[in-house]
Amino acid sequence: MEALLDIENYIHAVASGEPVPGGGSVAGVVASLGAALGAMVTNFTIGKKKFSNHQKKAEETVLILNDQIRKLMDLAQKDINTYTTVAKAYALPKETESDKKIRAQAIENASEMALKVPFEIMKMATKVSDALKDLSQYGNPNLDSDMAGAALLINAASETCFFCVYANIPFIKDIEKVNAIKKNIHDMRSQVNSDCQKIVTTVSYRMNIS
Repeated sequence: MEALLDIENYIHAVASGEPVPGGGSVAGVVASLGAALGAMVTNFTIGKKKFSNHQKKAEETVLILNDQIRKLMDLAQKDINTYTTVAKAYALPKETESDKKIRAQAIENASEMALKVPFEIMKMATKVSDALKDLSQYGNPNLDSDMAGAALLINAASETCFFCVYANIPFIKDIEKVNAIKKNIHDMRSQVNSDCQKIVTTVSYRMNIS
């Protein structure tokens, strides 16, 4: 019940009129839940005689997923902290030309910091989706609905972060940096989407969903 209360408080905080927690933080939480569902599938695979040929792989996978859960939750909190800095930059005075220049630079710096968190979440989502894709081939099929849920959550988190990064790009003046960021996030988005589609296709086939 305490865990559910914490979740309820977080959800109400997201729904409030405050700027944080926002999309990046929510994406971190959602991605961690996707990884957690994947870890659950592995835990129902490990130690089962029926899946003895895959024990080593399952044990490696659960370690990867548990590590990503922790890192993603850290990023969810980091996103809240970072956007507090963004809010402070926007609150700077803009009365004089000097004020405006200082404020614009502060917004650019804060936006670049803010962009890094969803970017990192997307990077981690590629690791999770890759692990889940392999898991879907040998994991306990009794948890296929959880397997599908894990994939859908990771993809949702990746998609959210894709747009979070784009929201901050207009404030970055370095064109080469912007182009590199765009290429990276498009590549990561494509990988996660592809991995998750394969997982859903695999699970749908096993569950006889047409």
